[in-house]
Amino acid sequence: LGFLDPRFTAPHTHVEYDLNSAIDRDSWPQAGAFDWILMGEVIEHLQIPPAPVLSGLARYLEPGAVLLLQTPNAVNLSKRLRMLRGLHPYEPLRESRGNPGHIREYTADELRALASPCGFALDDLRMENYFGGDSGLRWLYHRLCRILPGEFGDGITVVYRKQ
Repeated sequence: LGFLDPRFTAPHTHVEYDLNSAIDRDSWPQAGAFDWILMGEVIEHLQIPPAPVLSGLARYLEPGAVLLLQTPNAVNLSKRLRMLRGLHPYEPLRESRGNPGHIREYTADELRALASPCGFALDDLRMENYFGGDSGLRWLYHRLCRILPGEFGDGITVVYRKQ
């Protein structure tokens, strides 16, 4: 997505590539094999389905290597409560080509279903509230997310292992 951080310098490898181009399988750049890839808060910004991106990333991983993916939960408790109040649960798209905001958020079930078709085994999936602070109301919210049946956490962390 073009968010190169200048703090990462050699010997780290950085491959510049617009993941929205991943739908064209021939467009992927040449790169070596990696032991792990971190994809933190990226997938929800993509303008294409996630399968071509995850399948493409799998090409860069050694067998047994890990893709760690984090993304907001499309159906977290906060969004459900907003909808019950008649409010739209998502922010509007931004007028920015470089960062239009969240295009599409995903559920835990959707992320589980992507594992095998994209060349991965699902090692772990967790729902956590790692956004926001620890105020009294936030504590109550965290507690409700843990005791209610279902998957209500704000964030999803997935560990995919390359098959």
